[in-house]
This record gives sequence, structure tokens and C-alpha cells, in this order.
Amino acid sequence: LLLTGKIPNEDQVAAVSADLAARADKQVPDSVMQMLNTFPALGVHPMTQLVQAILAMQPQSKFADAYERGVNKKDLWEFAYEDSMDILAVLPKIAGAIYRNTFHD
Repeated sequence: LLLTGKIPNEDQVAAVSADLAARADKQVPDSVMQMLNTFPALGVHPMTQLVQAILAMQPQSKFADAYERGVNKKDLWEFAYEDSMDILAVLPKIAGAIYRNTFHD
């Protein structure tokens, strides 16, 4: 809806849901989890931890790679979409780690 301005049909919703479920099997990079595990001792706010985790995933960015390779600007949205879906898929793992580290460890 946000990308096209059109309400998706049931098949499209199912396809996006299946795509997210498949991507959810991806692991958050170890370097990101290690970084998150150090933040509570430093008193870093949970929202700051979330922002830093997303920024730390930049080395795996399909958009950054495509941009670096000089992909045509009109095609870059596809790589931004891929990155967005990858982040959405692992966001529960990141949020869970932040919550656990900040409020329970």
C-alpha cells in the first residue's frame, strides 16, 4: 500500500507474509548482537540501541552494495525494499535482545 498506493489483494498479502516468514530465519549478525550486549552497562537508551543495531547492519545492505556498484537510480528502490524487508524480519530478534539486556539482565 505504501509503495503503490493500492490496497493489496489476499494473494499479495499472503506472498508478503510468506516472504517475511522466510526472511525471519536470518540471524542478526554476531557483531550486532555483541554490540547490543555491551549497551546496558553503558546506560544507552533502548531506542538508541535500536537505531545503532540497524545502522550496524549496513555492511549487509543490498542497497549500499547496489549504490556502490552504480546501479541506475530508478532501480535502487528494489534494493531499498530488500533491505527494509530484511530489517523488518529480524526486528523482533533485535527488540527482544534490547528488552532482555535492558530490563532483565
